[in-house]
Amino acid sequence: MTEKKIILSAALVFLSASSVTAATVSITAASLGNPTQSDLQNGHTVNDFEGFLGLSLTITATGNHDTSISPNVDGGTFRNSMPTINANSEPGYTFIFDGNGLQEVLGITVTSSNNIFSRNLSATGFQARERVRTEVIGGTWDSITPNPSGNIGQLQINGVGSSNASIAINLPTTAQAEFNTTGFSAVASGSPGSPITQLTYIYDFPLVTNGGQAPANIESNQPFSLEIDVEAVPEPSSSLLLALGFIFLSRRNRP
Repeated sequence: MTEKKIILSAALVFLSASSVTAATVSITAASLGNPTQSDLQNGHTVNDFEGFLGLSLTITATGNHDTSISPNVDGGTFRNSMPTINANSEPGYTFIFDGNGLQEVLGITVTSSNNIFSRNLSATGFQARERVRTEVIGGTWDSITPNPSGNIGQLQINGVGSSNASIAINLPTTAQAEFNTTGFSAVASGSPGSPITQLTYIYDFPLVTNGGQAPANIESNQPFSLEIDVEAVPEPSSSLLLALGFIFLSRRNRP
């Protein structure tokens, strides 16, 4: 009879553990309810995001955007563009996640396929170097990988293993030269009980010289897409069953 009770307890433990749900979902215009520019600038909140009971997501556009392009969500892409080539606009977005004790955001993947570039056009005195800065609260950046195209060797990646990261590209030392690479993918993670609660994505130019002489074909934008890993918080009863199961199993294995 004792052995049957132990086996039943173990079965309850496994049943309880299997009830924990997890999923990876994309943040898109549709899942956000198609917010307007005004919504994004003032802070746009979606409750029970993608059907995850208790999970709220608030998005706020920050910095000086080129309003002909951004802030805007087009399908699964967040548009992010500045009005002119300068070092002060810093258009970006802040994402705040609140699971209300029911859900946890344990992973984030940020992807941009757009060129990160730099230029040194000494004939006009124009120099510029592009950068993305991104921060997670409650997690760290596990990896940042350049897309395999362009001058990848010139890409400067900082912050892997920390909460703050940046992706930029060197300025050419040769006159009339340019560097570019086709974007990046960055992965961050939290941990159960210590989830990610905020993501910040900022686009800027840390170096601009004689910006008024920028070539007409330079694109001052850095769009990106975003996926989050969401997991339900186990109910207290599940943790109790798990603990009891381990106790019973350990007693069963005693000589």
